[in-house]
Amino acid sequence: SLFARPGDRDRGGNTWGRVPQELRQAWERSDSASATFLVGVKVTGDYHVPAGQTTFVALVTPHDTKRLIDQERGDLQEVRNRSTGRAERVVHAWPGYGTLALPGFREPSWANGWLLRLAALPTDPEGFHRFGFCWERNQDIVVLEYIRAQTTSPFLNRKWLPEGLR
Repeated sequence: SLFARPGDRDRGGNTWGRVPQELRQAWERSDSASATFLVGVKVTGDYHVPAGQTTFVALVTPHDTKRLIDQERGDLQEVRNRSTGRAERVVHAWPGYGTLALPGFREPSWANGWLLRLAALPTDPEGFHRFGFCWERNQDIVVLEYIRAQTTSPFLNRKWLPEGLR
C-alpha cells in the first residue's frame, strides 16, 4: 500500500492501513474507482526520514475527492518560504500528506499538507515551474530543488534501493 510503513503488519484484512482518515472519509464520499498520487521520495534523507522513504504524497486525481478535501481544509493563497523568509504566491495546490517521524525514523506518521505550485520569480526562465511542500496551513514551505548531480553522482545511484523505490 502507498501509505504503508516499514514494520507494518496486516491488520486483519484492514485494507485502509495507515491511510489518513481525512482521505479515507473523502474517498468514501467520492464516486471514483481509482486515484492518482504524486509521491516524493527522499534522495539524501535526514535525521528523521532516511533516504529512500516517502517524504510526501499528493492527491492529483480524482478531482471530486480532491475537491472534498479542499472544502474541508480551505483555500491556500500564500505561504512563507522557509529558506528566504519571503512570501510566495500559490498558483495551484494539491492536498497531500507529509511524513513526520521521531529521530531514526521511529514512529513515522502522516500529517496533512499541500503540494504547491508557486508563482515564478522574475528571474525564472519562461516556462519554469517551482514546487514545494507545506505541512498544515500557515507554516513554512520547503521549496523543492532539482539538483542535476543527483542523476550523475555515483553516491546518489538509486540501484541499492528496493525495486519499487528506484
